[in-house]
Amino acid sequence: MPVFSKWNIPDIGADMRRYISILSIFLLGCFSAYAQNQSAERYVVLISIDAFKPEFYLDSNWYAPTLKRLMREGVCAEGVKPVFPSVTYPNHISMITGVLPDKHGIFYNSPPQGSKRWNATMIKAPTIFDAVHASGRTTSALFWPVTAESSIQYNVPTAPGMKRMKAAGFKSVDFMNSTASPGLWEELEQNVIGKVRVADIDSDVNTGKMAAYIIRTHKPALTAIHLTGIDHAQHKVGMENQSISEALLIIDQAIQEIIVAIEQAGITANTTLLIAGDHGFSDVNLSLAPNVWLKKKGLYRNANRWKAKFYTSNGAAFLYLRDKNDDRTLRRVVRMLDNLPDDEKKMFRVINQDELHTLGADPDAMLALNPVRGIVLRKRGSGKPVRHATGGAHGYFADFPEIMTGFVGWGNGLNAGVVIPHMNVPDIAPIIARLLELDFKSQDGQVNEELFKN
Repeated sequence: MPVFSKWNIPDIGADMRRYISILSIFLLGCFSAYAQNQSAERYVVLISIDAFKPEFYLDSNWYAPTLKRLMREGVCAEGVKPVFPSVTYPNHISMITGVLPDKHGIFYNSPPQGSKRWNATMIKAPTIFDAVHASGRTTSALFWPVTAESSIQYNVPTAPGMKRMKAAGFKSVDFMNSTASPGLWEELEQNVIGKVRVADIDSDVNTGKMAAYIIRTHKPALTAIHLTGIDHAQHKVGMENQSISEALLIIDQAIQEIIVAIEQAGITANTTLLIAGDHGFSDVNLSLAPNVWLKKKGLYRNANRWKAKFYTSNGAAFLYLRDKNDDRTLRRVVRMLDNLPDDEKKMFRVINQDELHTLGADPDAMLALNPVRGIVLRKRGSGKPVRHATGGAHGYFADFPEIMTGFVGWGNGLNAGVVIPHMNVPDIAPIIARLLELDFKSQDGQVNEELFKN
């Protein structure tokens, strides 16, 4: 009997071998196409809860049934460290770029000089939206910061405040028609929310409904949603108040509505829900205005006339010089801070430029003042430097627990019942990249393998 190997396997003939070869190639191609299709059918819904505290899902005193169910069935972190300053815009951009602010260029909620608003063209690092778009899949964002002028297909950018709308000549929600993806705002008005007041444009109730509609109707591979009610409430009343519980419940119901939409779209098995935060909060009782000190030294007259000024970012303040090479003025400011009365000096610590570099802060800032708990820094340049204050604040360097934020993950690809002690805001981007199998590099974000199924 003819053989073709040392194992004495019968020669099945040239035609049969050719047939098996063709069949193998065909099956391999089918498997490859199936694998690519499975990758293309993966979905991530990223929900950012502004001022999201870990207590909301870890503490039984807070009522958030949907959020706590997702935590039990999925993964969570005991604390997430925000970037510095711990304010909304730089942290949201670190979430979608995986890098610190010095690499993505969005340092505060508004630029310290020049333009009044950020837009997507100002982001210096690739975003996860860009990576999804490059893979041929669709994206959506609702009120996600710094998405105006982006390539997101179903996009409703963050609405400015009513004062800014009026200053720009917008008398109603015309702004949304001009900045949202072409035709999208009209589609949402017709099918979801109707004609709403300016004050209700980004209410969490409406945002949840809009997100549910877009997921059911368009099924983007990545949907990013920004919910803001808890932040607004904590700024007004601080951390412990009934209005915080009410805002949390509204957000919990919006999350449930989004989960129902995922089920109605028939994509539950392939969808991962990520719920992240941008910062925590601290109650305040005093405000401090460092520009008052500069004014007394003749270095600051007003917002337009100054040699040195402190730009306040909610909690912290960053020193800028009109001339970055003005070493003499910088030395005068440092001496001024050193010579302050002890009762004022104990309200903050100075962060020098080397430490700011390590933290990924704005390289143009000469130094920063990071207040202690209970103190908020204000931009005003007149009156007494110290005043009574109420409500809550953030923006601080995250060196105390109240300023840490939260993370919960649930669904496709993630483990169940896993609690990790710590992660960082830039870690969100590589998690999304892993779930959607994207070619996306993150310099500052890390993936914790405990979160994922093998």
